[in-house]
Amino acid sequence: MTLIQRAGYGNENIHTRSQSTLATQETGKATSTKKKETTSLTGSMDKVSLSKDLQTARTRESMGLNPTGPLKLKDFTQAATAQAQTVEQELSQTLKALNIDPDTQMTLTLDAKGQVTIPEKFAGKNDLVKALNNNSEFMTAFRRLSANESFLGQIGSSNKTATSLADVMNSDTDWENIISIAQRNKALQTSNDPLATLVDQGHQAKPYTYTHPKAS
Repeated sequence: MTLIQRAGYGNENIHTRSQSTLATQETGKATSTKKKETTSLTGSMDKVSLSKDLQTARTRESMGLNPTGPLKLKDFTQAATAQAQTVEQELSQTLKALNIDPDTQMTLTLDAKGQVTIPEKFAGKNDLVKALNNNSEFMTAFRRLSANESFLGQIGSSNKTATSLADVMNSDTDWENIISIAQRNKALQTSNDPLATLVDQGHQAKPYTYTHPKAS
């Protein structure tokens, strides 16, 4: 039984999925549609049974995408662009409220618990991190942005062949055609939620980092 840990917006922060998820998939073991989920609010574990379609729909919705219907690469890009605008707006407002120089150089990323962290040292940093993690609008946008950018990064690093995922998603085919390339990816073959698996792969390969301020 695969353990999927989720926190943040609903139970849908796919960046806190257990590392054992991909390990189980990559060994070719059959996965069950029954999943255990945890929430950051209660810490409790509940058994739920989800179909593949429902799991993927929930993942898509948690990323700020239409839960059903065709998806193209531009949909992920457009969602990420809108989410980045919200992140920058909320970050700028928080910096102003805390009297922190808006030109302060910093990088933001998510830790294993789905919380924002900033490695740089500057006056007011601790207050800023606390304020951002308590800002639901910022956190929803940032987690969604991280998921979309992780997916796009994973697709960008894939082999560009005639049957690559990028080609499939840039065509006029439905999202379900992702399965057409699953034979080249054991994790996708055994996954009940290929989209979440691709986000996991991208996040593990290169966790998304947001840089402030943005270059003009």
